[in-house]
Amino acid sequence: MDMYPAMSSSMKTRFGDRLKLKSIDLSHRFKDWESGVRYADALRHHDPFHFEGPSHSMRIDGEFTRRMDLPVGEHIHSFEQGHEAVGRGSCTIFNVACITYGPIYIRRLFSLAECTGLKCLIGTDQESTLGSAAQLSVAVTVPDLEYPCDQMGPILYTTSPAKERIRAEGSYLYLPDGPGLRVELDEDKMKVMTIDSA
Repeated sequence: MDMYPAMSSSMKTRFGDRLKLKSIDLSHRFKDWESGVRYADALRHHDPFHFEGPSHSMRIDGEFTRRMDLPVGEHIHSFEQGHEAVGRGSCTIFNVACITYGPIYIRRLFSLAECTGLKCLIGTDQESTLGSAAQLSVAVTVPDLEYPCDQMGPILYTTSPAKERIRAEGSYLYLPDGPGLRVELDEDKMKVMTIDSA
């Protein structure tokens, strides 16, 4: 049973205009664009910034995107995938993350999006302090981050290998001071944070 419509309706009733959905992630669940569009239309009254990942097929994503008047995002992990997404019109937003090839590579994906008229946002919510610092370093160098990003790691993780955690207040993260990634590792914390301890 799909709980998303009931949960989002309940949250909207409870919080009203104080709640703004970043996105509705369709989790690549649809095998045809018609089903994806019907599902999205049933949820669009929640007024998300965008929909994300209708299908595993970029062809189907393209058909979905052409019929959707809201932006459509897709996780883009490589130049090849980005070129295919542009060619097929599979999305209007690249969701890029350092977790794939690092900050220099995703900066290049930003350039691809920019020169083809697409937008970008930075995912995901899986990075801890080092990954978040790398992605914040990218975020401050790009000309346009129009959509909310997914950098929730500094809030989600209860431990960090850094001497100081990345500051998170409200919906904002703050880039630490200093050179490079601006993160100083704590050797004692590193010894404790092992796969076994997780």
